[in-house]
Amino acid sequence: MFWLSLTFGQTGLYISSNQVAIEP
Repeated sequence: MFWLSLTFGQTGLYISSNQVAIEP
């Protein structure tokens, strides 16, 4: 599934994997 960075941050990147996105 695709995890959006909306719940993480505005400049966060999204990764199409089981990993979550992290903002710089």
